[in-house]
Amino acid sequence: PAFRDLAFLVRNNPFIPSGHEGIFLRGVHSGFHGDFLVASHLLVPQIENSLRHVLESHGVDVSNLMSDGTQPVKVLGAIFGIKETTEIFGEALCFELRGCLIEKTGWSFRNRVAHGFVSEAECYSDPAQTVWWLVLRLCLTPIFQAIIEQKAKNNPVEPSS
Repeated sequence: PAFRDLAFLVRNNPFIPSGHEGIFLRGVHSGFHGDFLVASHLLVPQIENSLRHVLESHGVDVSNLMSDGTQPVKVLGAIFGIKETTEIFGEALCFELRGCLIEKTGWSFRNRVAHGFVSEAECYSDPAQTVWWLVLRLCLTPIFQAIIEQKAKNNPVEPSS
């Protein structure tokens, strides 16, 4: 698919913070064209910020108040420790994201990408492709939910008598 064919995935998507649409579009596009090196390096760092973005849009505080008065945002591990993360994204998806991205007993792919440990070959591995697919799923979920809600609105179920 071309960029224009995929633009619907990122336009007004509640998972994607304003100003990040182009990054997601290029990352998703790269994955569809088999360039998981580019997809990994564009999308993996965006996941953490997008999870925070969704939590904030649900009124969840995603910062930590430090003793020196600073208030940095929570990092990915702490984000998964927030109960609303599981409530919003579901236990199974959170488990899969944790295992793929940060768990040492999993792939720890986010940490490996962020610190430059991932080789070029690893960018075409199962972890890279799985993370790309999970991002695609996260981008599609609000679209599918909107379609389902619209159908339910247009075709309300009649109560049985």
